[in-house]
Amino acid sequence: MTMRSFVISLLVPLVCGTCLDGGVPPSERKNLENEHGDSYPVGIFVPDWAASWAANVLVATIVEEIFGYNVSIVKGTGTVSGYYAVSGCVDPTAVGDPGCGLGNATKHHIVMEAWTNGYPLVWETLQNEYPGVAAKNLGNMGYEGVTSTFVPKRVIGEAEQAEGIALQYFKYWNASWYQPSKYFESISAIPSGLTKLCSDSTSVMTDDATMRRHIVFTGDVDGLVHDSTSDAYSARCDDGHWWLSPSCRSNSTLCVPFITGGVGWGIEELMHKSTKLNMPMALGVAASWSAYTEFPFLHPKSHFYWWIPDPTFLELEPVQVVYPPHDKRLFSSGDLSTATVGVSVDKHVSRDLSILAPNVENFVSKILMTLEDMNAILLDQKNTTDSWRQTTCRWLHSNQHVWQSWIPDESQCFPGFGLYDTGLDDFTNHRVNTSNKIVCQACPSGTFSQLLEDSIGETYICVPCAKGKSQPLGAATDCNLCKSGEYQDEIGSKTCKRCEIGLYQDELGAEVCKSCPASTTTLGLGSVSQKDCGCEEHNINIDVSGSYNCVPCSEGLTCPLKSTLVDLQSGASYLGQQYTPKVQEGYFSTVLAPTEVYRCSSVAACPGGTPGTCNGGLTNTPCAQCRAGATWTGSQCEECEGWRQVLWARTSENLRAA
Repeated sequence: MTMRSFVISLLVPLVCGTCLDGGVPPSERKNLENEHGDSYPVGIFVPDWAASWAANVLVATIVEEIFGYNVSIVKGTGTVSGYYAVSGCVDPTAVGDPGCGLGNATKHHIVMEAWTNGYPLVWETLQNEYPGVAAKNLGNMGYEGVTSTFVPKRVIGEAEQAEGIALQYFKYWNASWYQPSKYFESISAIPSGLTKLCSDSTSVMTDDATMRRHIVFTGDVDGLVHDSTSDAYSARCDDGHWWLSPSCRSNSTLCVPFITGGVGWGIEELMHKSTKLNMPMALGVAASWSAYTEFPFLHPKSHFYWWIPDPTFLELEPVQVVYPPHDKRLFSSGDLSTATVGVSVDKHVSRDLSILAPNVENFVSKILMTLEDMNAILLDQKNTTDSWRQTTCRWLHSNQHVWQSWIPDESQCFPGFGLYDTGLDDFTNHRVNTSNKIVCQACPSGTFSQLLEDSIGETYICVPCAKGKSQPLGAATDCNLCKSGEYQDEIGSKTCKRCEIGLYQDELGAEVCKSCPASTTTLGLGSVSQKDCGCEEHNINIDVSGSYNCVPCSEGLTCPLKSTLVDLQSGASYLGQQYTPKVQEGYFSTVLAPTEVYRCSSVAACPGGTPGTCNGGLTNTPCAQCRAGATWTGSQCEECEGWRQVLWARTSENLRAA
């Protein structure tokens, strides 16, 4: 059964502990295995917010039941911890030192719902400092993350029906032309206990730097209070709870209440916008998280801060207020009067996932969900309070047409992998007209992964290394040329062979080795140059030009392997004394004719070694004569004394007379 036909059959939920009928059961799932033999599940790291749980658990189900891998789900904290997790940092949720770059195997491989541009400096630092393991971005999930101000759909509809105005656009909030407050509650109807005091030390409304920026970019000095003692500015809230924009500051009944949470999320932006765009607003900060999340339901005719995707206010079908297009120049200067930009919600994976499980990485790269898809999952879970497993399983069954397109063809291989016929239990070069299941496997050593274009599209096959090449590693995309001194005369080799004795190779990628010149050989295996060749033992190279002319050594010469006339004359070889030719003891040769050897009458007279060497001051050939006035004593030439000279002269005369 092909992967595509298998996917089509997955229709019935929760059979044998699985979500999908025919899904791989837990007992048959496998772990990832790295090059060191370490085995571990696919790690899915979940930053802790609702849309993140929805996306990551959905992916976990498909990885388990369709691709057959064990999965571990680890709860994270925020966006940054996700960056660290799939970058191989050992403690991604740690504050200060998450333990990046320690060389450990990455155990977290997937993070969905990653707001990549939310913390650009952290992302860029990881990419620059740990390029080999830093998280890889596989692109957008299909929607953007947005933080902005929202109005319930019901309020928008009432304004459109009553006056034909569209309160989702900022221009219909201009107090000089419209009165949007008639469609919202008055701040007087909102219990004071729901909002913090503006003077709360945790509120952005007491932050001097924030308030000073408000003056710089809006000129609204009247909207602030200056403490002369501390020289600090804070927001002016006449009733203690609400900051009023200039267009309704003199009459609070004309102000539209806006509620936010935390320390005052979005307050600075809305102070700029409401002032410069003449929007009548009253800005307040919820007293607690529960007050923030309950406020739009208790007071449905309101205006509130929110982010998407998120389930908190989905039942209200909130509509985002559209402000003037984002001006990057103004925003970077501190002027927040234009719209904020959406953040790409992306899919991050570890660098090694493409090697460990390329089909899983390919699957993640194909995932595309609409915001409507995500909202449907979020709202279902909120309404039912079921687990994320149960909720995403329902979505998988109801939206098969969506996620089925994410499942890659199992025969669509990636570099480093090749087509594998599971029926023949062997690699193959084609994927059509076969009844056996074709999958991708890492190319074994001795082969490399090569692109194949067929009628289906692009894939890769494993091809044996050609002659003259080798590849010791698996999952390779090319083979290595044999080095100098090596060769390979077979295909599909893991290693190259060393040139044998008497042969050499001075080029890369050789299929055979070159032979040394006639009568020459090499000292050992793997010779890389013809210069490694030399005359065989008992022969000597008498050519001094760099060529070869090997002649047999005559009696009285010792000629080891690679002997040369130059070395005989100098008495030294770059290979050492054991490879230096020499005249044997008891023999003699002249400097001018070093290979013409004479036997000496006395071993003591001829020590051998370099040509022209005699003992005890003897000269002539072959070490047979002392200089004039000296005589050979059996071990050296000595100067003759007077009586010896007279005796020698008389003896000479007598010999002549005779």
